[in-house]
Amino acid sequence: MKVVLNQRGDRAVVLGSPFELGETLRALPGALWDKKNKAWHVPATPMSIAGLHEALDGQGATTTPAVVALLKQARTVEASANRRYVEDLPEVPNQGQYRMLAPPEAGVLVRG
Repeated sequence: MKVVLNQRGDRAVVLGSPFELGETLRALPGALWDKKNKAWHVPATPMSIAGLHEALDGQGATTTPAVVALLKQARTVEASANRRYVEDLPEVPNQGQYRMLAPPEAGVLVRG
């Protein structure tokens, strides 16, 4: 089984999925069965790809680099959603390029 992006890059296509996964794949938001090509199509969004990855976990599916990139984006979004405190956030790059125009209490930064 292989997961690829279509030519436009707006849908992930699951090629060669076993019949037993039909119900699982049908449950994914936006999933469509292509009767002619016998393949599942799922929206190529980070969260849809994360759901697809979870559904196909342990099935031996191979993916293209573009699909892997979408999966990494989904994991970044999920990790960001779990951060509740400033201390949990990563360092902000290029901090030295900003200067204060207002008192520090106002928290106003501009590029300088």
